[in-house]
Amino acid sequence: MLKEENLITREHRKETAKVHARSYCCRDYAQIYDVVRYRLHRMNEEKKWKDKNTVLEYVCPNCHRRYTALDALQLISMEDEYFHCENCNGELLAESDKLDSQDVGDGDDNARRGVKS
Repeated sequence: MLKEENLITREHRKETAKVHARSYCCRDYAQIYDVVRYRLHRMNEEKKWKDKNTVLEYVCPNCHRRYTALDALQLISMEDEYFHCENCNGELLAESDKLDSQDVGDGDDNARRGVKS
């Protein structure tokens, strides 16, 4: 595995006094450093993307009552498969710290409501 990712190199040296060659493995610290930094960067970017797209709570646009994502699971309607408010029966909208309703206007109503297809 390390050889395929170029983290180590193998050198073959022929000994002067002996007939056969010896094989040595060498670590390429610069390459290891770059690979580790790149993987950490990718992991951080993936985490940011997941955090950005996570719905933290739902809000009713009519009565402004808020529900956590766990509470909203109990409010799914069997008729239209959307989340509905307990008080006014309005459709709940997904809301998180980083996602506001103005940014979601891409025409995908299911994404705005937080319903998985």
